[in-house]
Amino acid sequence: MEITNLDARLQRINEMLSLLLEGEFDAIDEYGEAADDPLGRIEETVQFLIMDTKTIVVANRDKEASLLLQQEQLATKAEIIERQAAEIRELSTPILEVWKDVLVVPLIGVISMDRSTEIMTNLLECLSRNKAKWVIIDITGVEIVDTSTGATLIKLVQAAALLGASCLLSGIRPAVARTLVELGVDLTEIATSRNLASALEHCLTRMR
Repeated sequence: MEITNLDARLQRINEMLSLLLEGEFDAIDEYGEAADDPLGRIEETVQFLIMDTKTIVVANRDKEASLLLQQEQLATKAEIIERQAAEIRELSTPILEVWKDVLVVPLIGVISMDRSTEIMTNLLECLSRNKAKWVIIDITGVEIVDTSTGATLIKLVQAAALLGASCLLSGIRPAVARTLVELGVDLTEIATSRNLASALEHCLTRMR
């Protein structure tokens, strides 16, 4: 129905502009064809403005919702990755209680600085809980050694001793032994054994 009353038409334009500024697009009534006069052309301009603004606002809302969803998904993925990384670190540096008062630390692969810190932390926490008397550090799975690896072994022995545990180094292969000697790593104060079985036998014999 065409609005002919000037005051009513002006009030309608004012209400539409107020709702537009407030972002209340759904509250704006459906508008009909504007009258063919100067005020009608203003009404038509306001109508186009409302349509364009609504289109932009809705698009921005959709984009914000999409970005928020992506952020939540990324946060979830990051949490999963961190949890998996923690599980991998735990699996790569296990502390095994193979007998009463006897722990085994099987070292496998390259012992980096970060990993040596992880091993040290896990061992000290485990010794604090279990009060074990012996720690067997098995390096059968360590193929590459350097001065850093030797220093890590010495630090593990010293740290365990501070908590009342004796350490035994097992699984030193000839190539590893030769490398340690060539690097000048002094392991003379650390008890050694050919393999894990003989190391465990040594611990049990000493405990008896």
